[in-house]
Amino acid sequence: MKRSYLYPLLIACALLLSAQAMAQGSAPPVKTAHGLVATRPNGAMLRPHAGHSLGLPGHPALAPTHHAPPATGSQRGSAPPNNECTGALPLDVVALADCGTLDVTGDNSQATLSTDPMTCDESNAGFQDVWYSFNSGTHTQVQAAIGMIGMADCVLEAQEGCGGNIVGCTIGTVLILAVNPNTDYVLRVASNTDFGNGGAFTICVSSVSDSPPPPNDEICDVVPQALVVGNSLTWNGTMAGATDQEGLGVNTVWEAFTLDECADVTFNFCGSSSQWITSSFTLVTGDCDDPDNWDMFNASTSLTDCGDGTLLTTAYGLQAGTYYVVIYAEPTDTYTAEVSAATCAPPPANDHCGDVVPEALPIGGSLTFTGHVSSATADGDYGPDFPGDQTVHTVWHAFTTTECANITVSYCGMEHPYSSAWIFLSTSCPVGADFIPGSFDSEQCADGNMTVMFWDLPAGTYYLPLGDQGGYDWPYTVEVRATACGPYCAAWALDAAPYFEKISRVSFAGIDRSSSSGVGYESFLQDTAHVVRGGSYPITVELSHGYYGDQVLAWIDSNGDDVFQAEEQVLATALSAGPYTGTITIPADAAIGNTRMRLRMHDAGHPNWANAAPCGMADYGQVEDYTVLIDVGSGVRETVQDRFAAMPNPATDQLALTFVQGARPLQVIMNDATGRTVLNESVATGNGPVLMDLGGMERGLYLVQVRFADGTQAVERVVKE
Repeated sequence: MKRSYLYPLLIACALLLSAQAMAQGSAPPVKTAHGLVATRPNGAMLRPHAGHSLGLPGHPALAPTHHAPPATGSQRGSAPPNNECTGALPLDVVALADCGTLDVTGDNSQATLSTDPMTCDESNAGFQDVWYSFNSGTHTQVQAAIGMIGMADCVLEAQEGCGGNIVGCTIGTVLILAVNPNTDYVLRVASNTDFGNGGAFTICVSSVSDSPPPPNDEICDVVPQALVVGNSLTWNGTMAGATDQEGLGVNTVWEAFTLDECADVTFNFCGSSSQWITSSFTLVTGDCDDPDNWDMFNASTSLTDCGDGTLLTTAYGLQAGTYYVVIYAEPTDTYTAEVSAATCAPPPANDHCGDVVPEALPIGGSLTFTGHVSSATADGDYGPDFPGDQTVHTVWHAFTTTECANITVSYCGMEHPYSSAWIFLSTSCPVGADFIPGSFDSEQCADGNMTVMFWDLPAGTYYLPLGDQGGYDWPYTVEVRATACGPYCAAWALDAAPYFEKISRVSFAGIDRSSSSGVGYESFLQDTAHVVRGGSYPITVELSHGYYGDQVLAWIDSNGDDVFQAEEQVLATALSAGPYTGTITIPADAAIGNTRMRLRMHDAGHPNWANAAPCGMADYGQVEDYTVLIDVGSGVRETVQDRFAAMPNPATDQLALTFVQGARPLQVIMNDATGRTVLNESVATGNGPVLMDLGGMERGLYLVQVRFADGTQAVERVVKE
């Protein structure tokens, strides 16, 4: 089962990790859906804690998690010695500063589910868990931290001995526990195989300060201070003794301020002991007693580095009201901050889509748009039926096309790329439910920046949004390019990034194509399968990171009309993680010549993400196109020595067909490379040469088919120069 979570669009982790855990951790990032928001991969990404997650912006897209399929028990081999709680391996509780040097290496790749499922998580496929034990010693609070090496998903659970009371559980790599001194505990380290398999990891259990909670430990204990435009406030505090009273999955302290007018607020944490304080800076608005209705969002991050790893962080366009600041770091960290307010900068000229003058975009041409999002508003941009988050501060550009076009929006070359972007266009202003979804990847730009693509857009005016989902106070530069639509309908996946399922290899009738690219559509028309009418050919399609609900479909345009008809579907595999094998049969009346084969891999196991049609978008998967060259079937002798010769070859204006003694030709048919018949003539029986006038024909490959009186036929390929 796949789960949907609200996911941070700016920070790399929803849960605070120790420095060494962050450096070592790695897990597949979360995917967006519905073609609204794309997030660039950025370091280790974890599934957020159930409920709230730190760093959660006020404008996330619903982000379905989507991971590799679980390994079966038979694939896992021998279970590790600590596969059961009774075999728990002992750990020493070390000083927090010693984590990273005194870590213990573990591995749950061969583990199986040892007992009941994890209390804070659920799984259709089960868990791979291993066990450790420790004694709390003199401490009342300890921290268990996992550094993921080959491990792809992490859930931690602590018990008072095997089968005892559960004292803590979290989806993530850090679990902070309130413990009784001199008490034995067991720690369960698991991977939820719905979301990722087990692997190598490091584990460290360390002591956490036993100090009492600070006075600003809970959000509602903080008295907001008035912040006046032109003035500043000073904050000082410590993380020692901090707890997680709000259920955010990490220990926090809080500061708060009020504004009586719009302000750009800068938070200067220079000199604080940890750069974590500003690496994922989060603001909260709403009733402190009602966390279910909090609006949590990231402030923009300036380019000014304090020199000690912390940053100057600015929240632009904060309206009058009360704001709470979440502060989280290591238990031994302290912080100091100067908070200052300046008059709000005016919105940019392109703040509203209605203020934008569309620019002409011809086929083969491009437009470059530049600007800044920091002072933009969210007013006047979205209609009531727009399904995305309508609080995103957005600026707009617009372009007009005069014929069908494929559009590419490129962020290549940006020194400071936005970490997320809108991935839709709109034909209306304000945008409504008729937005046009695209596809994105981070591979077409050599520097890893985003590329967003849209296909088969009819002539018209399109509004391009640029939003502040990334939370960065950096200028943008995007290039918009237009190319002509192809003869076939477009098909693509929202994102087939390499860390999600994608087609990795195709073998069919002479094609053997491997690909590691994660773009949603790939053209391999340079790869040609050679087949004959009525022939049957095996096909194998392999995936990387296949999911159990995936499926491969194939169509061959056998009549050569540039349309994939329903009856031209030649493959539909069962749902599985692959690899897939099947047999494709070419119709006996298929058009002779080159045509197109389309492969679509999609997640058929989830109806909201699937698309079983040869055209359009699927949320997950990939589409690939190939060339198929169809020859005539049984009775064909392709060697020219057998029945006839075509000379000269290549030819220019005239082609002569000469026949072997007794061949008795009856009919000559000539087809171009698309299968279109350009000549069909009867000939007198006999062995005399047949002359063919090529003067009015275009350059290219042609197939000359001769039918003989004995019922046989032969084919020769001819090039017209």
